[in-house]
Amino acid sequence: MSSFFKNLFTKYNTFTMQKPFTSISLSTGVILGLGDVLEQFIEKKSTKVPKPFEIRRVLNMSAYGLTIYGPFCSLWYTKWLPTLAPLTPTPALKQLSLKILYDETLQSGFFYMSFLYTLTRLEGGSHQQGQDKVKRDFFRCYLADLAVWPWIQYLNFRYVPPHLQAIVVSSLTVFWGAYISYVQHS
Repeated sequence: MSSFFKNLFTKYNTFTMQKPFTSISLSTGVILGLGDVLEQFIEKKSTKVPKPFEIRRVLNMSAYGLTIYGPFCSLWYTKWLPTLAPLTPTPALKQLSLKILYDETLQSGFFYMSFLYTLTRLEGGSHQQGQDKVKRDFFRCYLADLAVWPWIQYLNFRYVPPHLQAIVVSSLTVFWGAYISYVQHS
């Protein structure tokens, strides 16, 4: 079994190096959809009257990941962020801190604004409802983000090659996707 996963990782690593835009976009779409599946499972188990599974929610999360956040992540982690905050082979704390600062301000800001607005629109809300959702829930998401992601990103930027940083973020986003799905649907 371990050789299967090792082989799968090797193939994914090669695919990501050869086609980062495609691989990161596809992965992000799948992973955000899985985050919503996880959140719906949690919702079902934690309520007295279970809600039916909503495939449209999963498709909306996946569509956002595939068409908006995945392409953004691809460019962010492979082009823009390395240009804004290049790292030496053994990065100093100052270099890592700058990279995390950019990631936590520019990338996180884009993510929460675009996520809350886009999902509200995909779920049938108006432009005004999308704006209201961003105003109401942006700081809730962002403050939670600041408690978790800088630590993850420190390890990610310190030890993971740039072409795999987006997939590390996306993989952990299965759990974060459950949280933001909760925020979106609460």
